[in-house]
Amino acid sequence: MKKLHGLMTVLYLVIALFWFVGCAEDISPTEVPLEPKPPNDPTNLTATPKSTTCIELGWEDNSTDEQGFKIERMVTGGSWEVVQSVEEGVTAYSDTGLTVSTEYHYQAYAFNGEVASGSSNEVSATPLLLAPMNLTAKAKSVSSIELDWEDQSTDELGFIVEREMGSGAWGEVKVVPVDSHAYTDAGLTDQTLYSYRVCAYGENNLMSDYSSIQSATTPKQPSAGDTETQIISGVAFSFAWIPPGSFQMGSVNHEQDRDRDEGPLHTVTFASGFWMMTTEVTQMQWQAVTDSNPSYRKGDNLPVECVSWNDIQLFEDKLNSSDSGKGYCLPSEAEWEYACRAGTRTRFYWGNDPNYGEVGNFAWYCSNSGNSTHPVGKKRQNAWGLYDMSGNVWEWCEDSYHSSYNGAPEDGRAWIVPENFEHYDHVARGGSWGSNPEWCRSAQRVRVNSDFKMGHFGFRLVSR
Repeated sequence: MKKLHGLMTVLYLVIALFWFVGCAEDISPTEVPLEPKPPNDPTNLTATPKSTTCIELGWEDNSTDEQGFKIERMVTGGSWEVVQSVEEGVTAYSDTGLTVSTEYHYQAYAFNGEVASGSSNEVSATPLLLAPMNLTAKAKSVSSIELDWEDQSTDELGFIVEREMGSGAWGEVKVVPVDSHAYTDAGLTDQTLYSYRVCAYGENNLMSDYSSIQSATTPKQPSAGDTETQIISGVAFSFAWIPPGSFQMGSVNHEQDRDRDEGPLHTVTFASGFWMMTTEVTQMQWQAVTDSNPSYRKGDNLPVECVSWNDIQLFEDKLNSSDSGKGYCLPSEAEWEYACRAGTRTRFYWGNDPNYGEVGNFAWYCSNSGNSTHPVGKKRQNAWGLYDMSGNVWEWCEDSYHSSYNGAPEDGRAWIVPENFEHYDHVARGGSWGSNPEWCRSAQRVRVNSDFKMGHFGFRLVSR
């Protein structure tokens, strides 16, 4: 009986245990959801002025679960306000419509629903007119320095180029238009160090910071007739220095054999000297640049001929692409006559020679050429070291043809007609192997269509 009572006691305890566990499940408290974890803070916020109305922001995204970012802005002395929300993964924003010269402060934070990260670092920036960058200065000649820079602004009105004037003082030398990136400062002194800086300017006298200061030294001024050799496409081109100065261009009314288009006599002044080829361009030189030879009479050292004015423009393009720093081109008509005369005022650069007794010493012309061109540089040179300025081949000039010098430039520039320039008549100088002696005079000029090709016509180059 005791044994049965003991079993009943155990049974009652088991039933009570199960009842307690079931009740415990029924009375467990309601589950409370966990708080969402906030995204990680963005870091390394930066603010960079991009114009007078824009600041560019960037930051590092350190989260993988944000829904986006909010950017806050505060003007100095004001309060923070949200100016933009961007999507997840975006790490840049351009704040526009700002006021120039006003300081703006920024901070950013990530968000996930209603939960936000802490703020990034705080940064500040002021919209400004951006200064030009990477200014370079390079001596282009004995009297000019070429400047180049990168335009960083989108809203400038132009650029101010300044040169150091001594004792730390700076002076404006040129204001150049919007979007400019280069300027050549001319009329300088040889063997002189010049320093430059450039700034952008905008409306209401707004100015950017200055670029870096860059300097260059002009080389020594050569003497008249000094020569230099340039190797281009593996071939030597020889140039003589033509000094700056003034001369009377054209011929006087009483000059023997004068033509009407050689006047009126007028003064031309060259502020800077230039380099001119000592000879006419040879077939070897043309061949080296163009890989062709259009000449009727063949020979490496004969002047290239049967070339039109338009052909020469293509030759110049190829030549300058192989040595772009020199800017080789045809001489202006004023440059050609100035170099030909070499300081003389007589009919020929060797004198008036009224009976043409000296022509054969200086020129290949109808009486001594044998109806052919001849190797360059075989006759006597002029006072500035130039050969064949009379005879051998007529030499093309850059200018459009004008029937008189009324209105001609006084600074030696080419006198051109801009409209359809390549189809206009141009000027040739100096006479050829087939010319009468009077056509070899220093003032003689002929009118030729720019497409005309003949065995009497060649050219020489200048470099300024």
